[in-house]
Amino acid sequence: MPEAEIVVASPRFRRLSREEDAPAAAPGAPVIYEEVVAQIKALLRDGQYLPGDRLPSERELSERLGVNRNAVREAIRALTLLGVVQTRPQSGSMLSDRLEGMLRLPFEFLMLMLRPSYQDIQEMRSLIEVHAAGLAAERRTEADVEQIEAALEELKEASRELNSTGPANRRFHRAVAAAAHNRLLEYVLFCLLEARSDYIRTVSPIGTGRREQNDNHERILDSIRSGDAAAARQAMQDDMQTAAQVGEIIHSRPAAE
Repeated sequence: MPEAEIVVASPRFRRLSREEDAPAAAPGAPVIYEEVVAQIKALLRDGQYLPGDRLPSERELSERLGVNRNAVREAIRALTLLGVVQTRPQSGSMLSDRLEGMLRLPFEFLMLMLRPSYQDIQEMRSLIEVHAAGLAAERRTEADVEQIEAALEELKEASRELNSTGPANRRFHRAVAAAAHNRLLEYVLFCLLEARSDYIRTVSPIGTGRREQNDNHERILDSIRSGDAAAARQAMQDDMQTAAQVGEIIHSRPAAE
């Protein structure tokens, strides 16, 4: 196939014409790898690339963009760290089709740098989870209810066995968010919960601080199952308040206690 046809059929990269021996960029101008990232982002925005699509090789990107391969390599490395790109042996680089973890690393760094209080974290959770519970009651399917039931049983089992309830508790809350059928809301909550857990383990030697009693969780499930959005929001609000109260008490204690 003639080369001209390949160019026409391929996503349109704009040549940057920035080689290693080119003059340095003006102060404040984006470095070359950031311009490569910006082009890939533009192609996503225009629908020319979709999650799971394979990216051109480093050589192809370098030739199409008119930049050196080091700049392309830096751009791909940055996107890989963010979870936007996955690199697989024998397959090259492709846009990730596993979107749920894409915000996790930025969230983790945000928390470590801001060092929010336990109350700050719970307030943000409440904004998302109370609304999600109401949506879940309005939009849930039978399959959604089964997923929430299974997560609650797992949470109860962890409580009975005196195991850590953190992972099971996060699965329960994520199952509720999934029943809201808003993927952005679900993914943001997933990343917040995972980053919250890692952050609390980092800054507090006593962990997340509470043994689940599950009363509120039962009410959340019952309200969602019956389709009562107001009751679901209230039950979730009560759960958030309980977590905030217990967490504030425990995390305010000196580590030596």
